[in-house]
Amino acid sequence: MIRRRMSPERRSRIIAEYGGMCGICGRTIADDDEYEIDHAIPLGLGGTDDDSNLQPVHIECHRAKTYGGRLTRGDVREIAKAKRIARKRQSTRPDRPPRHRDLVRSVDGTVSVRDGSEARMR
Repeated sequence: MIRRRMSPERRSRIIAEYGGMCGICGRTIADDDEYEIDHAIPLGLGGTDDDSNLQPVHIECHRAKTYGGRLTRGDVREIAKAKRIARKRQSTRPDRPPRHRDLVRSVDGTVSVRDGSEARMR
């Protein structure tokens, strides 16, 4: 994902969309407050870099959302979890042959082809 440049015009357009309010806590962002532009859905979790996914937030709110705290996981931990799950879904044994659902093994160890009349076994 390529991030678009955050120009001053784009920043002011995003804060105007939110009416000068923080996208997380809902408090007003004063002129002297430091604020950042945050991705509501993080890029690492499938969010986009469009203006519709961006929100102005206080620096403290952004830090809490990104790194979490006692009550929330935080974006960093959620992204790490998503990456772990994605790696786990990849085949861990690429040398393993695919399973054949049309074959059945009997008790004596012989393998035969399942005909359509038998119940489907797993």
